[in-house]
Amino acid sequence: MSVDRCVDCKASLGTRTQETFPGMGVEKRCPECETQHRAKWMATTLPDVGSPEFEGLTEWEQGFVPSIKSQIARGRKVTEPQYQALERIYDKL
Repeated sequence: MSVDRCVDCKASLGTRTQETFPGMGVEKRCPECETQHRAKWMATTLPDVGSPEFEGLTEWEQGFVPSIKSQIARGRKVTEPQYQALERIYDKL
């Protein structure tokens, strides 16, 4: 038996699991790292500047999308309000 750890930050997830064969486990993340992982994934699916989908966004969203993509590309973490805005835009598309 071993303690599960977040695949990103290695924090203990507080659960004990039976060892599996290498490569057979499911990636598990702490809540903060899961949010960052989802934000990164959502940002990669957002439209690029000039695309028809991008033109359908509000003026504020058109400024936010490139900014958040740049922030994530630089390895910076998103805040909870930024994540919520990103999720709203993602759901809208």
